[in-house]
Amino acid sequence: MCKDFAARAQEIGEPRSSSGLGERGDRIADAFDESIGDKVKTLEAPDEIVAQAERMRAIAAQQGLTLRRLAGAARERDLSRLRQLAAKNSELNSEADAIARELGADACAGG
Repeated sequence: MCKDFAARAQEIGEPRSSSGLGERGDRIADAFDESIGDKVKTLEAPDEIVAQAERMRAIAAQQGLTLRRLAGAARERDLSRLRQLAAKNSELNSEADAIARELGADACAGG
């Protein structure tokens, strides 16, 4: 899942400005949903990791929504909202990374 998203995001290209984020953000959000978000929703976790899996599902849903909001804020040139959403996205990524490490999903634990 995570390698698939990384490959798709690389193909789309990393936005290097707010206008680039406005242009590419929805495609990045779609790639996230298709590669991770939609798949996490349907995974059935063993009993011993149900709590982490549920939290990961919630985080993935928030991440997809946050990515779309980031793209919208960039298109609207709302720099204050863009900063807030970027901080939220970073926070969600950190939380998802921590859970991925707990579960041994090293390909999904960034940094």
